[in-house]
Amino acid sequence: KFVNMTWLHWIKLVLGFWVVVSPWVLGFSGITTALWSNIIAGALICIFALWGLFGGKTSISSMTQ
Repeated sequence: KFVNMTWLHWIKLVLGFWVVVSPWVLGFSGITTALWSNIIAGALICIFALWGLFGGKTSISSMTQ
């Protein structure tokens, strides 16, 4: 049976956005290394979450053939 996991991609998108904005919210945007690390990691998380939501879909029937 196929389980719809779309909600998981939405949670990853929100968490990715949080990782991007957290340096300013938590007050460590002055630390350049930590700032860029969060921006890059958060952007990658968002990209993969969006990919899971809107792209890269394969049907179960095409995988079994």
